[in-house]
Amino acid sequence: MKLPTLPLLLLLPLLSLPLPSTALSNRALCAAKNHNLISAINKFCSHPALTVPSIYAKHGVKGADKHSHIWIDGEACEPAEWVPSEYCRSQFWGICAGGGKHGGGWERFGRGRCQVWWVGYHRHV
Repeated sequence: MKLPTLPLLLLLPLLSLPLPSTALSNRALCAAKNHNLISAINKFCSHPALTVPSIYAKHGVKGADKHSHIWIDGEACEPAEWVPSEYCRSQFWGICAGGGKHGGGWERFGRGRCQVWWVGYHRHV
């Protein structure tokens, strides 16, 4: 069997290009599903002292479309856990990118997986 060497040789230069980070790829996928979530995630994750559990984390932030909502449940976390803003954004982008048609989904994070991160989308809100 003869391998197609010319097409493979033409692709070699592309292999040396830097690949985008997973977080930025997830951000782009999330934006394509629901651009309203990007601003909601940025707003929520910009809180200077985001801890779980907290009233702020539990209430979360609604998107500009009023259909999207992000929040973190963490009543089982003892003691409260700090969430750095870069992890907050990256994890929410990942949930959205891998979520449903409008980015809805959930995932567990934190020590002992005590945090439940939610990306909700309710069309009839």
